[in-house]
Amino acid sequence: MRTLAHAMVLLHLFCLALAMFAKRGKPYDPEAISPSRRLRANLEDLFVHNDVSAERAAKLFEDAQQARAPGFRKLARIAKRNPKHLKRDFLRNFNKSSKWTSHYIGEVRVWDAKTQSVVWRKIPFMLPHELLHALLRRHSNEEVLLEQRGLARQSKANLVRAARELNLEAAYIVPLGLWVDGVPCNWDRGQSLEVVCLSFPGGTSQVANMRLPLTVLNKKFVCEHTFEDIFNILQWSMTALAANRFPQRRHDGLPWEASDSRRQKLTGEIGLSGLLVEVRADWQALKQVFKLPGWRDKASLCWRCDATPASFRQVGADATWRLPAHRLDHWHFAERTLRAGKKLSGLFRWPGVTTETFCVDWLHIADLGATRDFLGGLFWSVLPKLEGNSQEARCKALFTELHSWYTLLQVPCRLDNLTLKMLKKKKGSPKLRAKAAEARALVPFAVYLANKYLEDSPEEVTVKNMAVHLEACYCMLSEDAYNSDLMKENSRKFALLYVAMEALIPSIWRVKPKLHLFQELCEESDTCPSTCWTYRDEDFGGSLASMYRRRGGWNTPWSGSLSCLQRYYSRHKIPSL
Repeated sequence: MRTLAHAMVLLHLFCLALAMFAKRGKPYDPEAISPSRRLRANLEDLFVHNDVSAERAAKLFEDAQQARAPGFRKLARIAKRNPKHLKRDFLRNFNKSSKWTSHYIGEVRVWDAKTQSVVWRKIPFMLPHELLHALLRRHSNEEVLLEQRGLARQSKANLVRAARELNLEAAYIVPLGLWVDGVPCNWDRGQSLEVVCLSFPGGTSQVANMRLPLTVLNKKFVCEHTFEDIFNILQWSMTALAANRFPQRRHDGLPWEASDSRRQKLTGEIGLSGLLVEVRADWQALKQVFKLPGWRDKASLCWRCDATPASFRQVGADATWRLPAHRLDHWHFAERTLRAGKKLSGLFRWPGVTTETFCVDWLHIADLGATRDFLGGLFWSVLPKLEGNSQEARCKALFTELHSWYTLLQVPCRLDNLTLKMLKKKKGSPKLRAKAAEARALVPFAVYLANKYLEDSPEEVTVKNMAVHLEACYCMLSEDAYNSDLMKENSRKFALLYVAMEALIPSIWRVKPKLHLFQELCEESDTCPSTCWTYRDEDFGGSLASMYRRRGGWNTPWSGSLSCLQRYYSRHKIPSL
């Protein structure tokens, strides 16, 4: 009987873990709890995940109580209170028994639209050292957190280097990842939510999929100083985590405040040390948030080498940026940045963080970059060969063929439509407007389309070969099929052919700086690019955005951010590791 009871507890904890890792997983095991508890869990989840408003949730709780369903008496009493504070009171009640740490209150500079000025405002934080302590205190499973088998080669090297610099033992450090990006958070996609979250890239089990938000903020409140202030506060936490010691004062050196009563009691060792070994972000965040070079920077457009807008089209084996003298380490990059009169990101003050910590992401560099450019050029080249008296008619014929291909191969990520505006705007070269997963699914179709319609002229044979080499790169995104030498060879051939096509038909084929980073990703790494891409992060960001979505009430940096964090940590209990 004891063995059976123990198994049921483990099963329940496992289902809670799945609820945290899955995008819309159930917050309970349907077979482990009674129907009345399932009802309450479902109704709570509807509110916490922001599927219903606080007012509608109050009505549901009252109805359940009146129907004499057990477990709703307290919620029904809350529902009868001041309707202006329903959301606050419900979230407080759901978080009262949470084993996660309480949020930390820090002040950052934000943009105030009313006064058209930069002001200091409070926003909530979940601190990395306290989150790690909560995981250890709940389950004491150090081995899962310390696992490093899932790390990319460069991330493992970052961990070893940082441990050596800090006089720590790399085997006893938790490798951490950071993701920063913006995700649409309202119905018309007119606003976005800036997300800063923590992950465990070294794991190979479910912990590798776990994401813990550190803070969120509506982008309309972000000014040029906001992220620097956020990183300064998180630096204090990460420094404590690296030292494996709880801090005894606030991030600004002042004594604990009344809101810090629980953390004031935390003293001594945290339990483990942790270091940041990966930073993942999109192209815009790398430029604006982390102050890395952008594609318009004339001095250099890469933080790994000295490639410039004038030289990045050198894609062959003899490209100057490949030479050791033209590669940049962290200190050369810092010197170049400071000499140019620019500032370095506050993230570089975190323990062990250098330019090597920043990952080149396949989703943004390939799927949303070079791949969409190629697909746009290919589709535009094929259009004249299709039936139809106009470009619009031929575009419809292309979509009809694409739809048939989708149906034949049962492709899950599909384009819902295809128009000329999705292929080419009035100015500029063709580029397919599609989501990352949609573009990735179209790479095999590109090979099929090129072989079917393109002929044997030198230009069209070149395009067919480009499709073959690009598909070969995509076929190696599985770790089992990855071959670094073949990835380097095919990516280099793809880039060489792309540059050649730009010289022949520049109106259709235009080389962009992301092609250079595509080569950096494929040629300068011995790790499969899918190891550190951001598909899981983007999915997590979408889930957070739905929790943040406003239904009225106060719209301040504090209120929206606090509500989102409370909803997330209320819905996701500490998982079984």
